[in-house]
Formats: sequence, C-alpha cells, structure tokens
Amino acid sequence: MPDTSSKQVPLEAEIPSPMVKHEVEDHTHIVHMLKPEAPDIQHTQEPLTGVPDALASFSTGALEYRLLHQVQPPLDIDTPVHKASLNALRREVTCLLTRLSWRKALPEEVAARLTELLPVGPFSLWHPHLLATLFEIDRRGHLLPAWLYLIQQGDVSSQAPGDDPTIQSHNYARRIAILLLGYYKQVGTPAADSPARDAQDTLPMLQALLHDPSASFYAARALAHLGHNQAQQILLQTLCETRGWNRLAILEQCLALGHAPFAEFLLTHGIAKMPGLEHYAASALYHALDLAPYLEQSRQQPRLAAQAALVFYYVIEESKEPSSAYQEAVPRLFTRPLADQASSLFKSARQQPSWQAALALHALGALCARYWQAINQGLALESNLVAQIYPCLPMMPEIEAWMQHNGRELLFTALCSQQDTLLPLLAQALAELGEIRAVDPLLLYLESVRTLEHQEQAQALSSVCLALGQFGDLRAAPVLQKLVANVIDPSGRRRRAPLKEALLEPQATDYAGSLLYVAVLQACRQLPTPEAQALSYQGLNDLDPRVRLAALETLRILDATGSEAQSRASVRQALSDQNAAVAGLACQVSAQYHDQEAAPLLQQLLITHPAVTQATLLALHQLQKEG
Repeated sequence: MPDTSSKQVPLEAEIPSPMVKHEVEDHTHIVHMLKPEAPDIQHTQEPLTGVPDALASFSTGALEYRLLHQVQPPLDIDTPVHKASLNALRREVTCLLTRLSWRKALPEEVAARLTELLPVGPFSLWHPHLLATLFEIDRRGHLLPAWLYLIQQGDVSSQAPGDDPTIQSHNYARRIAILLLGYYKQVGTPAADSPARDAQDTLPMLQALLHDPSASFYAARALAHLGHNQAQQILLQTLCETRGWNRLAILEQCLALGHAPFAEFLLTHGIAKMPGLEHYAASALYHALDLAPYLEQSRQQPRLAAQAALVFYYVIEESKEPSSAYQEAVPRLFTRPLADQASSLFKSARQQPSWQAALALHALGALCARYWQAINQGLALESNLVAQIYPCLPMMPEIEAWMQHNGRELLFTALCSQQDTLLPLLAQALAELGEIRAVDPLLLYLESVRTLEHQEQAQALSSVCLALGQFGDLRAAPVLQKLVANVIDPSGRRRRAPLKEALLEPQATDYAGSLLYVAVLQACRQLPTPEAQALSYQGLNDLDPRVRLAALETLRILDATGSEAQSRASVRQALSDQNAAVAGLACQVSAQYHDQEAAPLLQQLLITHPAVTQATLLALHQLQKEG
C-alpha cells in the first residue's frame, strides 16, 4: 500500500470516489469494486441505556441511535397473531396502491392512511418485517408519492425530552418511509406517467436527511441499501461535512458496505469530528476492520498504524470492566483474538513509536491487570474472555518496561504539542503513570480557558481537572478555583435560577457548567487546601443538586472531623435541602461530625422530609448514643 502519511491534502480530496474505474497509486483515488451488499452492522452489545448520560441522553441523535441499536429478543413473525397483522396490512396497502395508481386518491390521503396502518408493534422489532412486506407489495414504486409526502412533513414533536419518537404514529411511519427509499434502486427509470417517476428525487432528499439528527440513521441505511455509485458517493462526501451523531450514522453504513478500498479512508478519518462519541465510532471500526494488518505495516503507513492504535485504545477503554458470565453481551474487544491484536500493537510501537500506540498499550496493561485481579478473586468470568486474557499476560512485563521509558516520553511530548481535544486522553494516562512533568502544561492550559461553550468542552476540561487531582499537586487548587470563577460563574448561576430539587436536564443552559463543577469538586478531594475547601462551601449553594451533592462529599473528605465551624454550619444548612440525596448525605455528615447542634434540625427533618427518614433516624441514633 502507498505511504500516505506525508501527504497533507484536504479531507474532501481524500474521498475514494466510486466513479473511478482504474487503480492509481494516490490514496485519494481508490478504485471502487462493487461487491454484494453487506448486512448492516449490528451493535448487539449496546443496551438501550448505553448512551452516556453526561453527553446527550435526550439529544435527538442519541435517541435514534438507541432506537436502532437496542438489544431486543427476535420477533417470531410466523406466529398466528403476527401473521394476521401482516396479512391485514398487506390487504390494506394493496388497496391504497390501487387507488393511488388509478388516481382515485391523493398522495396526502394515502400517507394519512399509512400513518394509521404501519404502527403494528415496537419499531425496533417490526421495521425489518414491515420493509420486506411493503416492498413486496410495491416493487415498482407506485406508493413513492405518498412516502415522499410523508417524509417532507417532518417529525411530530415528542411530548417530553427523552421520549421514544416512534410513539407518535406519524414519526413511526416517516421512519419506515425513509428506510423504504433504499429499496427503489432504479432511480428515475420508470415511465413518465408512472407514479414511480418521483424516485429520481430520492437521492437529493436522502442527502438532505443525512444532516437531520432525527433522520440521519435511517437515510444512511437507505443509501447503503441502494448501494450504487451515486449513493456511495453521497455517503462519503457527507461524511466529511457532518459531525456528531450524524457522522456516526454515516460511518456505520460506509463500513457496512464492506468495500475494502474505503477501509483506509474510514480508518484515517473515522473518529474525527465526534467529540464524546469516539467510543461508538471505534466500536464500529473495530467490528468491521481487522486492525492487525494496519498495525503491522507501521513503517510503510505510520499514519494508518497510529489511527488503528487509537481505535484500539477506545475499544479497550470500553472493555476495562471485567464482564461476568451473567451479563448478556461480550465486550466488543473480545470479538477478535486479543493476543493477535496486542502483539501487533506492541510490534508497531517498537518499530514506529507514536503516542497513540503508547496510549493503547497503557490501556491494554490496565485492562489485563483488572481482569487478572478478577481471575485471582475467583469471579465468574466468561471462559472465552479468560482464554483471551491469558496469552496476553507474558507480554506485560516487556510492555511495562517499554511504557516506563519510551511510552511515558511519547505521551508527555504529545501533551505539550497536541490539540485541546486530545488533552483529556493524554492527561489521564500520564496521571495514571505518575508523570509529574505533566502538571505544569495542564495548569497552563486551564489558566488559558476563558469560556465554556458546550458539553463536549466541559467533558474535556473535567478530564483534565480529574487528572490534576490524581497528581495531588496542591498548586492545582487555586487554578481550579480561578477556573470555576471564570467559566462557571457560581454567582451568576444562582442569580439565573434558585436552588432546584430536580437535577438539571442535559438540554439546560447551565448543564455543561454542572458537569465541570462536579469534576472540579471531585479533583479537590485530593487537594487539602483552603482554596479547595472554599470551593466546597461555594458548591453547597449551587442551583444543581448534583453539584451540591459533590460539594458535600468533598467537604466531608477535606474536613473529616468537622473541625471548622463553617463546615458544621454548611452541613446543617444542607439538612434542609429539597433534594433527598443531598439531605440524606447531610444527615450522614452530621453524625460523622458528632454535631449535637444538628439534633433539633434532624428531629424536624423527620416531619418535613419523609424521603430521608431512614438516614435521619440513623444520624439521630448515632448522636444520641454519643450524647
């Protein structure tokens, strides 16, 4: 394969065009080889709750991802009840098709009736069977005007954030319509008097829908199912233009095409422009591509090898917790031979050292350590997992020695030169390695931050703060205090809204500030300084209960005995908090402080806050025993 690491060309110029029919050496013009359509990538290991709450639990893209990737039991379509449902649907749709073909009904009338007919069961279970049935009835596309009309109407808003959008029958039918566009492959070929002439409009429509968070996953699947050159070109071009969930939707379907000439392009750019979603992109890449060949060719293609190592790192991070025999899914990492991937990674790191390889090897060492500890403790692990961990253990001493010298230096050098988006990964790894030289550049970075613009930035800053806390360098406390004042503005938060009983929702304006505030307070637990304690006092007055809870937990660690009068007064104030979790923790801290002055407040709390009765009784019992 040609070495592309030295070529700096625009991302759009690197798209492997399916229209090129000859092989050339330049990576930007890869020959397109048509292959049989590959089945869609199935992320069976992702439960419905797999989307990180801290990012966008109620975002449109997150909801659509969960809807299409949630684990569901297979639907037995041959049961009498399900057969009856499909037969009834077949009769009704055939009638509608006839009426529309003979111009006895308008497309909007047919669309309205389809909206009533299609929701026969949960969308995630039924949509494959509905698509097969509908296309069997209408192979010539006579219903296309109705499907296009339905798509153009847009979605009906859900009743509450986080609701399944397909609860609305219109949204259910619209998603079926988008997916069904992928079945009409002969674009624009029907006769001019046929309703299917509207098929020529499907490609521009699908391309536009790729930018719509509520439709991108369905439009990408439709284009991948079409599979012809135009559809593939649209997918690859739009991949360069989108970010976040939309980009993830397109990446999954580009990988599902299974075309080898696209592999290098997708591996190189697959996890870009997806802040916070890199684990999902890496999981899709790891499922579709064998990383070992790219790692082994590190001398010829160092850029690809580095990207393969970074993908490997994200997959390892998702699999760090030992999976027991009672869990439904095996971590994605173990769906390929781990020893082969690890051996290729270490060989690549020695031949062509990169910070990506060092990061992946550090994560691999941590993973093997956790699983080895679980094995020694006699935990019930999947036999397949144990069989894959054992061959990796002999490599660990050599990998550890390499990490203590070359790997540590590579990570520190990258920390001083890489862009902000990579700082969290590098900072955490260096903190775990105890590389104290990383403290100064991390402090300089935090001092340079002046604004907090979105949740992804809050996540990145949070990782840096937690890494500084892990170092335990007391110089970090005043810098964290200044960061909170500059970008969170606690006084401004209080002016905008009073203390709340319920947690802030992810779509709230101050949610990003809450994420960062909690991380700062967690970092302060390892920094026993006046500044850290002042931050905990300040956090107890924040509008978000999650911040108040983190502040109280920090205070009980920094002033474990309640030696400060302000600590005891702050805890007594927290006893009256409307949030049950905060008030309950305040009861525990009052008992920890042996604060007899809190006893009357606890007695009153039994009457005013029934939700914390148990915590209150335990605290009172402890205080009475001491008094």
